[in-house]
Amino acid sequence: MKDAGALKIDRLSRLIVRMARENNLSSGLILSVMKVESGFRGWATSPRGALGLMQLMPETGAWMAQRYGIGWDGPATLLDEEKNTTLGIRYLAYLRDKYSGDLEKALSAYNRGPAKVDGEVSGGKNGTLKYFRKVRYSLPRFALGDIRGRRSNVASIE
Repeated sequence: MKDAGALKIDRLSRLIVRMARENNLSSGLILSVMKVESGFRGWATSPRGALGLMQLMPETGAWMAQRYGIGWDGPATLLDEEKNTTLGIRYLAYLRDKYSGDLEKALSAYNRGPAKVDGEVSGGKNGTLKYFRKVRYSLPRFALGDIRGRRSNVASIE
């Protein structure tokens, strides 16, 4: 019989794989974002107020929950690892679509907010690479595959 920790890991693993498929994202990419954002700590809180495994801001979590019909009980909802993971994956897929599959921009917007990325792009700047590189190198190369130069389709990341 599995202990509670093993059961939790099993549930989250299945959720990540299912949500990755449903949202046409790589499970390796999702795990890499989790590692960079929270170090896989479900109760992580950033100095700016981002919460949980995927480090979502409460405003973003509330918006995504409303958008996808997911129960929202205030910021504490983001400390539920399954809801946080679901909302974070959906948000990442939303950003992927917003930036036409440009992973660098989508990841930068995930980390810094779409308004900042949009402002930089319209101003002719490109401050997207730092976070992209951090995510890319947070897991062994085999987990993410070679994502250099791939902007057209996040689904191609394996």
